[in-house]
Amino acid sequence: MLKNKDDEIVGFFPPKKWIAVFLVVTMLLTLATAISCITVFSIYLDVGPEWMVGILSFMAILFSMINFGVTRGSFVCWKVLEYYALLLSIISIPSLLMAKTADLFLFFSINSLMLFSAFYLIRSHSYQKLVQYQFDHFSDIKEAKEAVEEEMKRNRKRQKSHNTR
Repeated sequence: MLKNKDDEIVGFFPPKKWIAVFLVVTMLLTLATAISCITVFSIYLDVGPEWMVGILSFMAILFSMINFGVTRGSFVCWKVLEYYALLLSIISIPSLLMAKTADLFLFFSINSLMLFSAFYLIRSHSYQKLVQYQFDHFSDIKEAKEAVEEEMKRNRKRQKSHNTR
């Protein structure tokens, strides 16, 4: 890796710590989404298995799209993911009070812990730096692409003017 004039590290990949935080958040939210949906369906609602699979699939696709936006440096997706983790956390808290056995209480406690951990990590400085890094990275790629396209347009114009003579 090289350092640019501002002493920032320039490289293709973000630092490993930021990637690790992103992966931990992704895994925590994936598991917690599944557990939260199962909790909602088993405690709050009486939903059949076909609806459960359909809604769980929809939630997984929605989460994947939002998470993909984060990998592209979208601050909006980052905020949506933050509120998504918070919403799931709030939904999971009453299940702790409704647990009928110690096993269920432990299961719901682990889910709540995963959700609050994910929320904490999403709000962390490392996660924010990752989103900023990805935003800058894709902005640089867009600028480079526009510069190449502009240069190609100039070359085509020169070639046309040279061929018409």
